[in-house]
Amino acid sequence: MLGAFCYAPKAITCEAEYVGLLEMVRVNENITKDNDFLDPAPAFHALIEGVREGAAIVALDRTILTCNRRLAQMLRLECEQVMGRSLLTFLSTGDQPRFEELLRSFPEEFQRLQVKLNGNNTFPLPVELAIKALAVNGVRVFSVLVTDLSRRRRAEEQFAFQAHLLANVSDAILAMDEQYRITYWNAAAERLYGYTAEEVVGRPAIDVIGLQLGKAERADVRRQLVETGRLQNQLIHHRRDGTPILVESTTVALYAPEGRLIGYVSAGRDITEQKRAGAALRESEERYRRMVETATEGIWIIDAENKTTFINPRGAEIFGYTPDEMLGRSSLEFMVPEDVPLGKARLEDRRRGQGGRHDYRMRRKDGSICWIHSRSRPILDDEGRYQGALAMFSDITERKRAEDEIARLNAELEQRVADRTTKLENEIAERKQAEIALRKRETTLAQAGQMAHLGAWDIEFSSQDDVNANPLTWSDEVYRIFGYAPGTVPVTNGLFFARVHPEDRQPIKDAIAHAIATQQPYSIEHRIVRPDGVERIVQEYAEVFFDERGQPARIVGAVQDITERKQIEQQIEQLNRDLERQAAELQSANTELESFSYSASHDLRTPLASMDSLLRVLLDDYGAELPEGGLRVVRLLQENTSGMYRLIEDLLAFAQSAQQPLKIQTINMTEMARQVFQGLAGVQPDRQVDFRISELPSAQADPALLKQVWVNLLSNAAKFTRGRAVARIEVGQIVEDPRNEMEGNNLTYYVRDNGAGFDMAEAENLFGVFRRLHSEEEFEGTGVGLAIVQRIIVRHGGRVWAEAQVDKGATFYFTLPE
Repeated sequence: MLGAFCYAPKAITCEAEYVGLLEMVRVNENITKDNDFLDPAPAFHALIEGVREGAAIVALDRTILTCNRRLAQMLRLECEQVMGRSLLTFLSTGDQPRFEELLRSFPEEFQRLQVKLNGNNTFPLPVELAIKALAVNGVRVFSVLVTDLSRRRRAEEQFAFQAHLLANVSDAILAMDEQYRITYWNAAAERLYGYTAEEVVGRPAIDVIGLQLGKAERADVRRQLVETGRLQNQLIHHRRDGTPILVESTTVALYAPEGRLIGYVSAGRDITEQKRAGAALRESEERYRRMVETATEGIWIIDAENKTTFINPRGAEIFGYTPDEMLGRSSLEFMVPEDVPLGKARLEDRRRGQGGRHDYRMRRKDGSICWIHSRSRPILDDEGRYQGALAMFSDITERKRAEDEIARLNAELEQRVADRTTKLENEIAERKQAEIALRKRETTLAQAGQMAHLGAWDIEFSSQDDVNANPLTWSDEVYRIFGYAPGTVPVTNGLFFARVHPEDRQPIKDAIAHAIATQQPYSIEHRIVRPDGVERIVQEYAEVFFDERGQPARIVGAVQDITERKQIEQQIEQLNRDLERQAAELQSANTELESFSYSASHDLRTPLASMDSLLRVLLDDYGAELPEGGLRVVRLLQENTSGMYRLIEDLLAFAQSAQQPLKIQTINMTEMARQVFQGLAGVQPDRQVDFRISELPSAQADPALLKQVWVNLLSNAAKFTRGRAVARIEVGQIVEDPRNEMEGNNLTYYVRDNGAGFDMAEAENLFGVFRRLHSEEEFEGTGVGLAIVQRIIVRHGGRVWAEAQVDKGATFYFTLPE
């Protein structure tokens, strides 16, 4: 390393030149003694006009006899304005006594006096007066030489500033001559190398700074300095005590105005700690990068504009992308449209500095939908300004599907229980208890479904003989998983294995040994026992990293508490077994009920037919003899018999709708609905009905059973619009909201009318057997038709519901799998 140099500017005067001119005056003086007619004034004027500094000849009475142009310029006047005036008029009051005292001494050699001159200049001009007494042709005068001190002072101030700057900069500065001998050494160099300036000036710089270069390297350095005039490098220097330091330096060559090399100047600084800190930072960043990349959870970072700046491989894998494909894209792009408002609201929470946990539906690259559970927090700068957000998330799609399946099964079970008759009240009560137990299990399952925290650990190999003897590092989350507050206990492999269940210790050691032997990652589940005695189940995933010799250098891993997940899996298994058992019991009860309904209806139909025939014979043979009251009784018996017969027919149809096997075919739904309506319209030709039907998608169903659905729904619409002058009946199809069915969309059909309608508070009674919302005097019927519709649709895997307003009509919907 080379350094800087300093110089001291000198004030340049013309005193020697002026003395030479005085000799000329003396010669002229001798001449005038022999030639009285010669005038010395021109010689005085020539004397002072040729001087580069200000000059004047002053008489004994202090009058300025003559002056040069330089002195007039200093006073901002012309020579004619100066000559003839007393020099005292140009001196400040404080300087006049000293000037008078000097002149009274008639100095034979130049005597100097610093004063300030006042002319037309804005500020007094600091000058130095050099005064000498002369005798010319018998006349005594004073020669006054005036030097401008303002430039000298500026040069001195500049020099002092440069010297102070060089002495106080933090970089070591040194200057060398052309032979690389030190000529200047500042205070920073003394602190850096341990030598004082007195100890190193004159010594070769390379020896002082301990630069260990060979002859070829030294020649190369000198060649580069000569060719380019500049050299930058980072080399190992040595302090006085031999301590090596890494120094970054810049050296430049210095040349005289005529181009001659006069030396070198160099500035350098110690970057040893900076290099060490940089290496430590890179090592830390690499360690955490490996931890993030091996994490079993997704890690997602966005900037203040909601653009993705980082996502780890596991996070991108959940969505079916590579990390590069997601970078720069908004997180909202990956949400299903219906959840985007929720995502925006949560982003606003992060901007306000709030963290949170939320479930979102996301769309994978292949278009499928997945659920994630996200734990996010804002990223703020040192001044609290929002810079983005960090989220850790897990794929909970399977858990959501399990919850939805449980909910669907629960709804189906409730629907079946609602269809039971009063004869099964005891069994219904038992099933109600089962429903309560099922809901409790669902609550437990939802609470247990919270994702466990993820911890990271790191083993750096110091011993190749015993893997378990190497030092271990834990993240804060690992402390918590193992039942400790972060940083409260020293982490060792002994502590780790002390917490591992005794039966699981050897499998862990075997897994590590196998991973080292095969150079493959390993994953293992095992039990731990916390200090409070609580036993937990964790999953470990780790990868072994090897050095260039193929020896294990580090193991980086992640640990996750999966106790709740294991408990949930066990609960789901038990719940499935319970559901299978309850479904079997329900099917058995349904079979018994249907057999009873079929037998009872079949056995009752024969005596009712006989009763109807006997009443008809009674009317035919003895009707004329019966009084009016008797005839009314007979006709009432006929009506009740016919109503009972229709009820039995409906019960038989209800029982048969569940017994006969399904014969699935492709059905033209538009044509089937139109044919059913035309058949109903033929029975009541005198009614005015505005029937509208849209083009319906085909369905896969049993034709006979589905026709019964259309007959029952359209018959209801025709019956309940009987009081309208113009009945309006509409048949159509809608696309159901996909949020209602995680498996995909169903085909949804509807029948809408402008009839009597009903109160939605009583809608739950619509589809039960014998359930009626209107009296038989208002609208005839047995109360079985809608129960038959529901049974047929449920057997096909669909569902039925209705919407209505009193006296404003009703709409009945049913779905079939697409």
